[in-house]
Amino acid sequence: IADKYIEVTKNDNSEETKMNLVHYLINILKLLHPVMPFITEEIYQNLPVKNKKKFLKKCLMIEKWPQPYETQRNKPKIKRNV
Repeated sequence: IADKYIEVTKNDNSEETKMNLVHYLINILKLLHPVMPFITEEIYQNLPVKNKKKFLKKCLMIEKWPQPYETQRNKPKIKRNV
């Protein structure tokens, strides 16, 4: 899905698209940080984001862990009859 989204948005220069891509990239970096701390921190520090102080913390290590969306967390569980 991510590959198709990136391909579709290549020619879209809207701010909303850019913010979506940055949001997903930051969450991927947060998830990878425990395994690859140095490279993820370097990428995080060099993100091309306007108003870095507003959107990014001082370092990736102190960012909050990504949370699932509420709609996904509150879905009723399907009971299977086995």
